[in-house]
Amino acid sequence: MPTVMSDPGPGQAHLSPRQREIVELIAQGFGDKQIADELQISIHTVDFHVRVLFEKFGVSSRGALVLRYLHSTIIAKPPYEFS
Repeated sequence: MPTVMSDPGPGQAHLSPRQREIVELIAQGFGDKQIADELQISIHTVDFHVRVLFEKFGVSSRGALVLRYLHSTIIAKPPYEFS
């Protein structure tokens, strides 16, 4: 299983801006064709990014990808300070 880097947060490290866009669109329920149309890229490019994202997060499904991504974004945020 691939290891996940940790900076700025587990799994989020070393994601390109395009990879972040794609995983966020997946989280909104977009399919590959919809993502390709939205970002004006080929469906093959979307497929490539999805495979790289699966590897980076150590997952094999879109649902698991979204859960790991969302979990990593929550962990990456600093705790709130209360006055």
